[in-house]
Amino acid sequence: MPKPHIIAVVSGRGGVGKTMLAVELAAELARGRKTLLFNLDFFNRGLTGLFASISEHSRKIAVPSFPLFACVGNDTDWDIAAIGQNLLAVCYDDLDKSEANTLEMTDIASLAQTLDRYIQMLAEACGAEVIVLDCHGGPGNTSFAACLTAQHSLLVSEPDRITLHGTLHFLRILKRTAGSGDLDIRLVFNKVIPAFSTPFLFRFYRDFLQSEFGGKPLLGIYPLEAHLTKEFEKTPFLTTVYLPRS
Repeated sequence: MPKPHIIAVVSGRGGVGKTMLAVELAAELARGRKTLLFNLDFFNRGLTGLFASISEHSRKIAVPSFPLFACVGNDTDWDIAAIGQNLLAVCYDDLDKSEANTLEMTDIASLAQTLDRYIQMLAEACGAEVIVLDCHGGPGNTSFAACLTAQHSLLVSEPDRITLHGTLHFLRILKRTAGSGDLDIRLVFNKVIPAFSTPFLFRFYRDFLQSEFGGKPLLGIYPLEAHLTKEFEKTPFLTTVYLPRS
């Protein structure tokens, strides 16, 4: 591949399990390709913030040239850490949330260009073929910039009305931002409770949501973790994932 393959994992709001899916996706991709996980939620890294403490091998990298980091300087520790076979992660120090306004005031198009250049530098530094971007939960300039940079974006949502409202709000802002640009963004239902059956969700998506996603099929359905654990005691074949033939 002439350039690293970039996948952005985004959501209309926080708490939908986006980071867990991003980490699992990166781990699965690492079975065949050297994969780098980059958390773009600089103020609430959650699960990916733990990787620096479990890694035995790391290498220093340059601080990205986002306006946000202009005041950080080159003494800040940014590393590419090895966290598994073929699986790497970008690790960095915690940042002050008060600096978020600087980033959110940055033009999305220029932010996407800066992000793309930085990702190319990361890929070259560690030889990564795939980059998984774990974005901030909810709409934000960094998340929109990530979608403009990525070849594929996964929009994670729960199937309840409140979450879907935020999901569609995110999608419509992204479309306005991208203009006539071609976006490959797919919907993933996560934390699905037993009340929402797979046939029901496919019909619901087809009737009400598919047109919003350019006619693309529903990408995946994952059950709520608690129900997943109980059902795995009965059968190993619970999670249903549907991928397009292409």
